[in-house]
Amino acid sequence: MQALNAQQSLVRLLLSYVVLGIAVVLLQGCTDPVSVPAEEETSLAATSSATADAKMGPGQAAGTQDETIAGIAANTPNFSILVQALTEAGLVETLNGDGQYTVFAPSNAAFAALIDELDGVDSAEELLALPALKSILLYHVAPGRRFARTVTRQKRINTLNGAFLFVDETILTDANNRTSEIVGVDIAARNGVIHEIDTVVLPPLN
Repeated sequence: MQALNAQQSLVRLLLSYVVLGIAVVLLQGCTDPVSVPAEEETSLAATSSATADAKMGPGQAAGTQDETIAGIAANTPNFSILVQALTEAGLVETLNGDGQYTVFAPSNAAFAALIDELDGVDSAEELLALPALKSILLYHVAPGRRFARTVTRQKRINTLNGAFLFVDETILTDANNRTSEIVGVDIAARNGVIHEIDTVVLPPLN
């Protein structure tokens, strides 16, 4: 009888150890970190990178510290009319120099819209022949290196033309109460920074 009781006690003890062992295994399974396959990690990284690029927007670019403002403009097809205008006005040397400038650069579409807007101007050639061309271009240039976070916090910006541009976040208002939107920002150059705008701003022309 005693032997039978001893065997039963031993069985109960063994069962207790088995149950305890199973509980430990289950607990470890709950607390172990979930591993991500290498392929999935690569996919997640690529998705994060793509999302960051998308937030930059099509008009934004890092630029290059090795090129000048004039050099970057010359290598950007969307600024080809601007480059022609700068050449005609004799301002390429200025924007190739050592000074620091912020340029609000109108796109080709912006110049095309200006041709439609101005009376007596029917082509890019006539636009480039305007006596006020240099004054108009200088109205797009401000002294100093001003990235978007600085520009959008200002109320007005003094330009090399001598007249002010008025700022409301990404909207510029010129001296004629016309507006232009900053559509591309922080194209960094060795001698300043370029922001692309969708409308040519005009200084006082009287």
